[in-house]
Amino acid sequence: MLQRPKPTDSEADLLREQEHFLTSGAPSAANVVRRPDKRRGEAGEAERDSGETGGSQRDVVTIEDLPDQLPSLTPAPPKKSRFKAGRVTFEDEDAEERLDRSDTHISAVLSKIVERDTSSAPISLPAFTGTAFPKVLHRSETNNQVRGPNPPAVSGPTLVSGQGLGGSDSSGETMRIHKENQAKLQAMSQSEILEEQQKLLSQLGKQSSHSHIHTYGCIKRYTLFIIFTEVTFAPLCVCVYESEEDLPVKPQKEWVHMDKLEPEKLEWMRDLPAPRRKGTKKAMQARFDFTGSLIAPTEDLPTHLGLHHHGEEPERAGYSLKELFLLSRSQIIQQRNLALSTLANILSKARAGEYLSVLKGNMVSSLLDAGLVFLLRFALDDSVEGVMSAAVHTLKALLVSAEDEECLDCTFSWFRGLASFPLLPTAQEEEDEEDEGLDESLKETAKEKEERKSDHDVARQDVIKGLLKMKLLPRLRYILEVVRPSPRVVQDVLEILTRIARHSSSSATQVLDCPRLMETVMSEFLPTSWSPLASLPPLSIYGLPLASAVKLLRVLATSGRHACARLLNSLGVRERLSCLLSAEPSELLLEPTEALRITTEAYRLWAVSAGYGQVPTEPEVAKHASLYHQVALVLLPWLLPGSEYLAHELLSTIIFSKDFISEGHSGGPEAVELGELKLHEETQQHTSPSLQTVGALLREACVQLPSIRGCFLTHLAHLESSVLVSRDAILGHNPWIKSHLLPELTGPILPLDWPFLPLVSLYERTGVSDGGGLAVEELPQGSLQAVTHCLQWLLLLEVWREDTIKAVLPVAKLARLSCVFLCSSDLFLERPVQKLTWGLFRLLTRSDKLDSLDLNEPPPGLASFQDLYSALLAQYEAVSFGDRLFGCWVLLPLQRRYSATMRLAVFGEHVGMLRSLGVTLAQLSIPIERFTSPPEDSLPVLRLYFRSLVTGTLKFSWCPVLYVVALSHVNSFIFSQDAAEVEIARHSMLRKIYYLTDEVLLSLFPLLVFLSSICL
Repeated sequence: MLQRPKPTDSEADLLREQEHFLTSGAPSAANVVRRPDKRRGEAGEAERDSGETGGSQRDVVTIEDLPDQLPSLTPAPPKKSRFKAGRVTFEDEDAEERLDRSDTHISAVLSKIVERDTSSAPISLPAFTGTAFPKVLHRSETNNQVRGPNPPAVSGPTLVSGQGLGGSDSSGETMRIHKENQAKLQAMSQSEILEEQQKLLSQLGKQSSHSHIHTYGCIKRYTLFIIFTEVTFAPLCVCVYESEEDLPVKPQKEWVHMDKLEPEKLEWMRDLPAPRRKGTKKAMQARFDFTGSLIAPTEDLPTHLGLHHHGEEPERAGYSLKELFLLSRSQIIQQRNLALSTLANILSKARAGEYLSVLKGNMVSSLLDAGLVFLLRFALDDSVEGVMSAAVHTLKALLVSAEDEECLDCTFSWFRGLASFPLLPTAQEEEDEEDEGLDESLKETAKEKEERKSDHDVARQDVIKGLLKMKLLPRLRYILEVVRPSPRVVQDVLEILTRIARHSSSSATQVLDCPRLMETVMSEFLPTSWSPLASLPPLSIYGLPLASAVKLLRVLATSGRHACARLLNSLGVRERLSCLLSAEPSELLLEPTEALRITTEAYRLWAVSAGYGQVPTEPEVAKHASLYHQVALVLLPWLLPGSEYLAHELLSTIIFSKDFISEGHSGGPEAVELGELKLHEETQQHTSPSLQTVGALLREACVQLPSIRGCFLTHLAHLESSVLVSRDAILGHNPWIKSHLLPELTGPILPLDWPFLPLVSLYERTGVSDGGGLAVEELPQGSLQAVTHCLQWLLLLEVWREDTIKAVLPVAKLARLSCVFLCSSDLFLERPVQKLTWGLFRLLTRSDKLDSLDLNEPPPGLASFQDLYSALLAQYEAVSFGDRLFGCWVLLPLQRRYSATMRLAVFGEHVGMLRSLGVTLAQLSIPIERFTSPPEDSLPVLRLYFRSLVTGTLKFSWCPVLYVVALSHVNSFIFSQDAAEVEIARHSMLRKIYYLTDEVLLSLFPLLVFLSSICL
């Protein structure tokens, strides 16, 4: 018996069935007939049978019960054109003229528009109701109106309609096919059904298998059926339920769109099973949350976190890398943004090594192999700014290592710290079979091979090279110039450009060559002028200088001499660098931290350009001489052992050079003198007429600069051997290098207070051992000249280079200068020393300096300032001879805000010095209010004040300043309303005042005498 072909039959099976049919001699179901071709004038079948043998023949397949002519789908008469009869054309008529005649301009059409007459149309107003909104009609209420009459019921199977089978009994054929399918299914087991389904799925394409799936209702739940028809072969997997109780949720009648159940969608409403580790030793797919943290496979997270989705393993929370890649190309903006942000977090954590112990393989390498570079490059071209910003941030997380950048910045100040290695991947030589056997001149160069490679091949070996080949730089320029994104995106772009510049000199050159890129950076983020910040942090950083932009310039300059010259001369970096270095960070009108970073990067850029010898030439040096002098002064105390030669060179060539102290020959001393005259006029202060002004002292110090340099180099002569060793190492004198091991690190070569070195050195040699009793003639030879040069240098620094010695505390300055009085019995009386010390005292006691002078803090090298003050008081009693300068020096610590211990020492142990402390209020450059306010609260000090006044130890003619101070505090104490414990002391003072015999005091205390008489 012949059978119909099956879908599973192969070509060999079909050929075997055909051979069996031919050998059986059975009649065929189809006959081949000749149908006349009327277009060629062929005769009918009778003529062909009469002996026609010529012409072409066609085989026509006829099927029983199938009519020869196909029925018309639309049995309506053929349509005729209403306009064809009205169009009469002539053979000699011009087609262009006919077109112009029939073409009507739009103005002719619009001019014939006539408004419809609505004057007689009825107008119906909406009916007023008590509800705010119209009633919502359910679909079921309007079913009959919308859908019309119900379609007639059809008996029999509804899976296959039988359309396309042809013939008059198509429904019978459909029923026959249906019964045959049922018989086949009943004869097959469940495993055979599943096997047939898999065969069909493997033979049918994905598109065909999905396009021919029909709905088939079943009674048994979760049953898999395979339906065979003559029309199509389609496997069907349908989820059905035995009853409504099996549904995840019971639908209600009033719910919209729930009139037709969709079991597959309802399945998503079931509760997810608890996550569990699969029973296999194979590694499980890693899933991450939105912060990039790895989610454990057994962790059960709530669904409101948004980490569950309809992808693979729906019961597990989190997203795999594959799913994040898919979301990054989604049509929904939020999904693209979320995916890129999550990838950025994953990259950051991968760089930090958080996945090393829990994941196999390298995370970054896996992402690169999956095409992350191309994904980010496509995302940078996204038209949505949020997605583009997320792509920039992810690219920064891929390329930039914040830890590496921080280390490179910290080591910049080291020896040869500005030199760095190019951040290139490890080179891998590739064998090129095409070049084998060719002459060297015929082989391709490395550049030609690079250009011939595809973007994928280049990016696989070197990410930055691949990105440059993908035109990354023009896109970053577009983002900065046109998009003008938020501050974080701008910072990310600048950091990416810095990383590209660190890659190699060729990459840095491409950054410089990119059209308008560096011009945009210079104009937008390194402007020559800007306005103060209106808010912190600023909403936009366009038009403000950025430290990251200066760092980009520094890294570009490091790439080569030519790149540095282009920056300085072609892009205007020279002028901007001068402006940034000539101003203090506090003067930049920026946030303090950012201002300090900008100044630091500006100094580093200057150091790089100086390393090429491209610092400004001779006229430029004179223009910025003070700036270079300040840099040298700041650098000197930071040099460590092993750099003694550099310290010697700075001291010999720059620090004491007249050429670098431009104020000395450009009206600097005169300007100081004018400032002093103005100050005297405003404050009505009159100093001793024998004293010279500070301006004159500065002028003399500038003349003595060569001698001052010799003085300091002499005091550093003990470093000569270290200087020679350091010179051989730095200049590369290899035959003389004995060891590459640096000296023991005990601190910098010179201390922060190195300008006081000659004075402190003299005190250590004579003041400590001899108690400051030696006269000038008894001091070591040249001591007076050394102290004079030291004081001249200190005066010059305090006036013109104050910021360079800010690191030295004011209390330390006062303690070091006190050595002038302690190292000798009469050194402070020498005229040059006296004049210079007076000048320094006036500078240290300016109102802004007095506020920062804290004597309660111990000076470096001393246990406390009180010990030093006790030595000063003893020296004053012994050798001062009432010197006004020395007197001002010991009066300074007696201000009210300092410790009462020093006031007790003066009025207790050293009360005899009050007879010679004749400094007047005019000679003291400190306001008297600093001694009298606030009122004294130390009872022992008040008793000493009162005793010195009553006993006559303290008189106005002997000690005017302290006399006024003691009298003021005693008055304040007696008239105060303090607690009861001081009441006894107050009554005791009043009693003693009553019995006073000193006429001067009685004249000063008339009210007190009256009060004492009342109290007694």
